[in-house]
Order: sequence, then C-alpha cells, then structure tokens
Amino acid sequence: MEIRPYKSGDESGILELFKKSFRKPLDIKFWKWRYLSSPTHKEPMISLMVDNDTIIGHYAVSPVVMNFMGDKVLAGLSMTTMTHPDYGGRGIFPMLAKDLYTRIKDQYHVRMVWGFPNLNSNYSFITKLGWRDVGVQHMLSLAPQDHERIPRANYKLIESFSEVHSSKLNGSGTDTISVSKSPAYLNWRYIENPANKYYILNIDGFDSTDFVVIKIFNSFKFKGKQEIDILELGVGNDPNSVSTLVGAIFSFIDVNDLAIVSVNLWLSLTDPRHRYFEKLRFTMDSPLTILAYRLFTENNDALDNCKTWRISLGDSDVY
Repeated sequence: MEIRPYKSGDESGILELFKKSFRKPLDIKFWKWRYLSSPTHKEPMISLMVDNDTIIGHYAVSPVVMNFMGDKVLAGLSMTTMTHPDYGGRGIFPMLAKDLYTRIKDQYHVRMVWGFPNLNSNYSFITKLGWRDVGVQHMLSLAPQDHERIPRANYKLIESFSEVHSSKLNGSGTDTISVSKSPAYLNWRYIENPANKYYILNIDGFDSTDFVVIKIFNSFKFKGKQEIDILELGVGNDPNSVSTLVGAIFSFIDVNDLAIVSVNLWLSLTDPRHRYFEKLRFTMDSPLTILAYRLFTENNDALDNCKTWRISLGDSDVY
C-alpha cells in the first residue's frame, strides 16, 4: 500500500470507493464541483491510499479563505473520509490525514484545518491528529405554531452575488474567525452547486442591502412536509432588520404555497442577533454539531473560545 496525492484519472476509483464505503453512488459532477472547481485554490487537496492500483482510502479538505483575527489565511475544511471496508482497522485515515496536512502546509501554506467531526470520528481527530474542540453548535428553529404570528415583508429574488453581499457577510471584526466570502466564493457555493437549489432573497426593509440565502428540503421528521434552512444571514445587528428578514422568508413561503414545518439556522449564542431570533420564538434544537480545528502554526488559545467563531449553515458541506 502507498499514499499519494490525487491525480487526474482517479475519479472512477474514488467513485467506486465511495459506493463501497457508503453503499450509495456519488455524483461525479458534485465531486468535481467541490474538489476541482473552487475559486479559492486550484490545486486539489486530496490524499489517497492505493493498493495494487485500487484506491482503498481517501481523505480531502476543501480550500477556504478565513477571516482570522483581522487577517486572511488559507485554510482547509475537512471533508470526505473513506476507507474500503476490507481494509478497516489499519489506521488508514490517520495516515492519510498526516500526509495531507504536511503536504498542504508545506506546498500551499495552509494555516489550519477545521470542520465538523461527527461522534464517530471526533475521538480520532482529537487524540490522533492534534485537533482541538471548540464547542457544540445548536440549531435555532421556529416551530409551526409560531409561523402565522410573523409579520410578512417584501423581497426580491436575485440570481448572483456581488461585492455588496460579500461585504455584508465579512464585517465580523478583527477579534473573530469566520469564512471569508468573496462574490466568487458565494457564486461557486450557491449558484454553481450541482446538487442543491438555493434561493437568494434581497430584503425590502430598513437596509436595502440585507439578504438571506435559503434552501428548501424534505423534512426528516415530518413525512410529506418541508423545512427551510437559512444558509447565509446577510443582516446586521438590528432587531427590526432581523424581523423583516424572517418576514420576507415567510412571504416567500406563502407565495410558493410551501408546507413548511420549521425554519432553521446556525447562530452563535454570543452573536447579538441570537437574542432577536429568540424574541421571534426561535428555540434551540437538534441536531447538535461539533466544531473543531487544528492550527499548523503556533497555538492561539483564542480559537478554543466559541465566542471567537462566527459560522453559518452554509459553512458546512452538509447543507
């Protein structure tokens, strides 16, 4: 067995490994979009374990620029981990991760890796790969009984992002950590995504630059119903603006006659806007998601503080 970087032509072997690992197919268009077409960095950040020309292990990170305490740094969002079921228990994932981390640090000057390990993998990330837990992110959700009491507001659907939207999302300050979202990144993430349909609502309210990115999906809890996730929250620290934004979402629901049972988002408890959503009767809900990271340079204890991080559902590859 040997470890090597991804090279063009490996796609069929990777798709086969995914099918064996997860017992379902992987859309090649989605794989190429996520790993080969990012506007952040053109070189794929993927390590493979190969045995006699068969790909039996895969680990990848997706490049992303981070707003890092007033600076901008290249980072990697931890992504797909796969091991062929016949090769389990051999420590393939830690070997791939160590190889990948060394390579992206030395070749591309990646400053850190971060992500949302599940309960099955978090132990290995922490004990074997030097990651550090930040905290657990809750979901904020609005239940059906509170939908009708939301005052409706006007909106306009738009088809792409500009610097106006980018600046709205990147103004979190010099003492926080967040994904740096350029227009190119936003258009790649939401407009060019081959797997999901997203809607960009420009809000007709107190600030004409306010906007929100949402996704409609079939509810896992309520058969035959749908939910809405808020992926990006382009609104400032103002209760009226938050209320108007939520009202615009419900106008969108009404216009499209959607059977929505919940509206959901991620928001840090220490984000001032959290209390405005609480006032609208959004409540903390499951699922709970672990946030963790590994810094390749000297330790910065500020990263261990969940108050430092500003993340959204759109920062995860799941939503």
